[in-house]
Amino acid sequence: MSNKLRVLLVYPNLMMKNLLPPAIGILTACLRGRGFEVGLFDTTYYSTDTENPDETRKEYLQVRSYDARDYGITVKNTDVADDFRKKVRDFRPNLIGVSVVEDTMPLALRLIKALGDDRPVTIFGGIYISYLKEKAFRHREIDIICLGEGEEAIVELCGRLKEKKDYADVKNLCLRRGDRIISNGLRPLIDLDKLPVPDYSLFEEKRFYSPMQGRMRRMLPLDFDRGCPYDCSFCASPAYREWYRKQNNQSYFRKKSVDRIVEEASELVKRHDLEFLYFNSDTFFTLKDDVFDTLLLNIKNKIGLPFWCQTRAETIDKRRIGLLKECGCDRITVGLEHGNEDFRRNIVGKRFSNKQFLEACDIINEAGLPLSVNNIIGFPCETRELIFDTIELNRKIRSDSVSVFIFYPYTGTRLYELCEEKGLIDRSVGGATLLHNSVIRNKNLSREHLNRILKTFCLYVRFPKERWDDIEKIESGAPGSDKIFRELSEEYQKKYF
Repeated sequence: MSNKLRVLLVYPNLMMKNLLPPAIGILTACLRGRGFEVGLFDTTYYSTDTENPDETRKEYLQVRSYDARDYGITVKNTDVADDFRKKVRDFRPNLIGVSVVEDTMPLALRLIKALGDDRPVTIFGGIYISYLKEKAFRHREIDIICLGEGEEAIVELCGRLKEKKDYADVKNLCLRRGDRIISNGLRPLIDLDKLPVPDYSLFEEKRFYSPMQGRMRRMLPLDFDRGCPYDCSFCASPAYREWYRKQNNQSYFRKKSVDRIVEEASELVKRHDLEFLYFNSDTFFTLKDDVFDTLLLNIKNKIGLPFWCQTRAETIDKRRIGLLKECGCDRITVGLEHGNEDFRRNIVGKRFSNKQFLEACDIINEAGLPLSVNNIIGFPCETRELIFDTIELNRKIRSDSVSVFIFYPYTGTRLYELCEEKGLIDRSVGGATLLHNSVIRNKNLSREHLNRILKTFCLYVRFPKERWDDIEKIESGAPGSDKIFRELSEEYQKKYF
């Protein structure tokens, strides 16, 4: 074992969710670049839940079938906590860094708790933990919280640890000292062009494969911006943007230069023999016309790989979609979220009209680009009738695939605040995910009924209305409905996939 300061990065992922995390790649590169030794514990292939999200999406006809086992991707048969303890014992880290989102926080706490009291210092980071701030310290597993961006903060922290110096004043850190919580201010935002190329070499080789509508593709997510300029009420980006504006008067939403995006993509393609690019930006089309054109032509001429991206309906025009198609876009995703214009504007925070959305989808279809549409059901106070407004609008769209998820009130979002104010969050619900068991109390829809609407959503969208009687039997949970669902699913896959 070397005498370098050692950092163990922990990625408590949703089970079998195979897309690699940019945050871990960037932190690895930053720490190694400053001479620290870095290890990784990734929970992706452990049996940490009763539900595999990708398998559920296949069952509910949102994505085409694929077999990850062809790429050696299977669930591990060892215990995640036992293996984590062994990793810590063998690697002997001075610091454990945990990257969390709201969905993975329970697993992260379980892992650190499994180490007992005699454990290394822990630092938790991510948007979710930044919103919790001091509240997070009710969990004794957390020693330090990184508020906001972590690349410079964790490097400075490790430098202090190596030199055995106090780190209580490091910017972006919030920490416990006895019964006192010390919360430091934010450092200036990072220039994204100055970050190192992400280092994914600590991940298993099979982690580079992810499903894309029936095919496993060797790919990586590529970030070319941070934040989002839009104000969707179910998303944490608006609050994060406002938080940074108030804290240090800076705009959190920013982009890399085209040269840097192309340099980074080219380097990652070469390092990992990629066959597909996954642009991770919330809204690919926020780029100005000249930047958009230059980026796409560089992707076409210097990289030459197919890619996926996502954007919003109001950003779409024929010229841009035509160039996207010409330069290798394999498919595009557009978020509808809800089919009722008033509900979408007033509750969801999206202001485009149904006419605008349909026209945008027509442009994509005319260009011959496979289109995926994202939807959400189970919003606060939503009714079955409102959900069917979303279904009806989807029926008018010639999409290649339909995604639908159950609303979750993520901490920091406007809808979280609304749900808290109205007492709609039921924290006793077990096994709540984006595909099962809403945590929202809804007098209009039971939790079980919402689960069945999610299950039948794609059937309602695709099948003619003369077939809806059978689909309604599945939705109601009538006797024999499982058999009907199996039969309709087989027919769906033959006709629509």
